[in-house]
Amino acid sequence: MRIPSPAWRYVLALCLVLMAASAYGAERFAEGVDAFKRGDYERALALFQAARESGRDSPALRYNLGAVYFRLGRFDQAAAVYRGMLADRPALAAYNLGLVARAQDDREAAVRWFDRSLRSAEPGGRLAELAERALDRMRAPRDDEDGAGAGGVQLALGYDDNVAFAPAGDRDERDDAFVEGYTWGRYDLPLSERDRLRLFAGLYALGFADYGRYDLLDLSGGAEWRREVGRRWGLTLGAEAGRLWQDGDTALDSAGGRISATRDIGDGWSLRGGYAGTRYTAPNAYRYLEGTRQELHAAVVRSAGAWWWRLRYARRWDDRRDFTGTGTFASYSPRSHRLGLTWQREIGQDWSLDGTADWFSLDYPDPDVFTVDGARVERTRADEYLGASLRLQRHFRASWRVFAEYRRGENASNIEAEEYSRNVVMLGIGWRAP
Repeated sequence: MRIPSPAWRYVLALCLVLMAASAYGAERFAEGVDAFKRGDYERALALFQAARESGRDSPALRYNLGAVYFRLGRFDQAAAVYRGMLADRPALAAYNLGLVARAQDDREAAVRWFDRSLRSAEPGGRLAELAERALDRMRAPRDDEDGAGAGGVQLALGYDDNVAFAPAGDRDERDDAFVEGYTWGRYDLPLSERDRLRLFAGLYALGFADYGRYDLLDLSGGAEWRREVGRRWGLTLGAEAGRLWQDGDTALDSAGGRISATRDIGDGWSLRGGYAGTRYTAPNAYRYLEGTRQELHAAVVRSAGAWWWRLRYARRWDDRRDFTGTGTFASYSPRSHRLGLTWQREIGQDWSLDGTADWFSLDYPDPDVFTVDGARVERTRADEYLGASLRLQRHFRASWRVFAEYRRGENASNIEAEEYSRNVVMLGIGWRAP
C-alpha cells in the first residue's frame, strides 16, 4: 500500500479542519435561529456572530444578523448589514432598509427604499406585495398617533489652534481648548395622505477655556411643510428664525424662508435643489452684519451599498451693512461660489467613517480701506477657501456613539490680514432617539 506524502497529509488535515469549522458554523446558525424565534435576541446575536467568525457567510446569515440588530434597536448596524446585501438581494435588502428608515422616523428614506424594493421585486410576488403595502402605509395618515418625534444630543472636547482666525505669524498664541455641545429635536404632524408639517429646533454651544470672548450660543427653530408629489418628487416649504450670542451678548438675529424640491431618479440616485433667503438684524456692536443673504443650491445624492455621498453647489449673495470706521472700511457682503462633497462609509457592523471637502470662492463688491505702515490702502478683497474634515465613529446599542474628528481649513486672500489656516481636533459622544 502506498503511503501518502506529507504534503497530502497536510491537505487532508486542512480539509478536515474546514469541514469541522463549516459544521460548527452551521450549528451556531441553527441555534441562533432558534434563539431568535424564542425572542432571545442577545443570545441569537452572539450565535450569529460566532457562525460568521467560523467562516460562514451566506445571505441567510446576513439577513438574520440584520434582523436581530433591528429587534435590538441597533438600527445603524442593521442598515450596514442590509446595505451589504444590496448587490446580491436588492429587493429584500431595500425592503429591510425601508423598515430601518421607518423605525428611525426618516420618512423620505423609507419611501425611497420601499419604492426601490417594489421596482426590484418579482412582479406579483410576496415581497412586491409587502413593499407596496409599506408604501401605502407611509402615505396614509396615522390613526394610532398624532405625530412622531426624534431628537439627539452631542458633546465633545476639542482643541483649536487658531481660535481668532488670525493670519500666520500673528496668532498671539490664540490656540485654546474648548467644549462643544449640540442638541436638536423635531416633531412631524401628518396633515393628509401626502402632506405633513415638521416642527424643529436646535441649540449649539461653544465655550473656550481661555478666550471666552469667542464663546458662542446659537438657538434656532422653525417649521416645514412637506408634500410628496407622486412616488419620485418631494416639495418642501420652510421658515426659520434664530438668535446668536457671543460672549453672552446678543450678536445677531435671523429670520428667513426656503423652498426646495427632491427628485428620486432610481438606483440610489436623487437630485435636490432650492432657494433660501435670510434677513439679519443686530445691535450696535454688530450692526455691520445687518442685511440679507440669498442662496440658490443644487445637489446630487448617491446611496450604494455601504457608501453614501452628496455633491452640492451653491451660489450665495450677501448684502450687509458693512463696517465703516475712521478712515477704514471692511466689506462683509461677499458673492460666493460654494462646492462641497459630503460622504459616509460604513465599516463593518459598528463603525463608520464620515468626511467633507469644501471649496469656496468669495468676491467682495466694494474695496476695503485700511492702513499699512501709515499709508492708506484700498483693495477689493477676493478669497479662496479650502476645507476638509474626517470623523471616525463607533456605534453602540440604543443609538449611542463615540467619535473622533479632525478639521482643517485654509483661507487664501489678496489681503494678507485675511489669510489664515486652522486645525481642530475633537473627541465626543452622541445619542439619538429613536
